[in-house]
Amino acid sequence: MLSASNFNEGTKLYKAYKVLSDRKWHCGKHELPGTQSAGLVRDLKVRGATIEKKMLPCRVCQEETTHRRMV
Repeated sequence: MLSASNFNEGTKLYKAYKVLSDRKWHCGKHELPGTQSAGLVRDLKVRGATIEKKMLPCRVCQEETTHRRMV
């Protein structure tokens, strides 16, 4: 089973896992680390994570952005 111990603490991949592991929707524009959140999501999927994506209005960005969550 995938857990935080599968990642090196402090890396962008670790931070992305920690954000998404609460299973809530998160804005890819500002809640996920770095500028290439799609790459981080791909790497998480390779390691066994199941992640959904959906366009949703963001309360912070005030825009409709790609949101992701781990399921």
